[in-house]
Amino acid sequence: MRFFRSHDDYAMVAPFFDAVLGPFMTAVQQEIRRTMGRLAVRDVLDICCGTGRQVRLLAESGMRGVGIDRSPSMLDMAGSRSRGLIPFLLGDARNLPFRDNSFDGALLSFALHENEPHMWRPMVREATRILRPHGRLLILDYLAPGNLARPGAVGPLLIHAVEWMAGERHYRNFRKFVSRGGLEGVLQEHPVRITDKSLHFFGMVGLVSCVKERSMG
Repeated sequence: MRFFRSHDDYAMVAPFFDAVLGPFMTAVQQEIRRTMGRLAVRDVLDICCGTGRQVRLLAESGMRGVGIDRSPSMLDMAGSRSRGLIPFLLGDARNLPFRDNSFDGALLSFALHENEPHMWRPMVREATRILRPHGRLLILDYLAPGNLARPGAVGPLLIHAVEWMAGERHYRNFRKFVSRGGLEGVLQEHPVRITDKSLHFFGMVGLVSCVKERSMG
C-alpha cells in the first residue's frame, strides 16, 4: 500500500531507519515482546509504529498486531516488510480510529519525547481509551535526566547526537521532555499508574507498564 505524502518528517530516513537503529533496539524490543506475553495480551496497537519492526515481533509471538503512524514513508516500509499480513494505518496518535475497549495492549515506543508537550496528554489519553478493562499501556522513552546530563559520558553524548540529527524541532522536543523529568516526570501529570519498570541503555531509557488510574477526561 502506498500513502499520500504531505509534510513527512521521516521521508529521508525511513529506508535506513532499521539498518541504523535496529541493532540497538533488538534487546528492548524483545523485552517488550516478553512483557506483552507475560501480561497475556492477545491484541495490541503499536502507536507511532514506524517501520513496524516491533509489531512484527509481537505478531510472531501469536498476538494480533496493528500499527498506526503519521509517516507515510515509515508505513510503506512497514507494509512491505510485513507482506500485507499486519494492518498498518495512517493516522494521528491524538485521535485514534478505534472504539473504546478495542485492545488488550497498547505501545508508545520513543513516541512522546519527539512531540510537543501539548501533545503528550492526548496521546496518553487515546492510548488508554482504546484499552479494555485491565489492559496495559507500555511506554518506552527517556528517563533519568541526570544521567543524560553527565559530562563526558559516551552514552548521553550519543543520545544527544542522535536526537540532534533527527532535526531541530525533534531535538527541541527531546530537551523539553527531559527537562520535565523524563518519562516518569511527564507521566506524573497524567492519570495513569506505573505498575512495572525496567531500565535500558545504561539507565537512560525506561520501559514502563501502565494502567488507567482514573478518568482520562
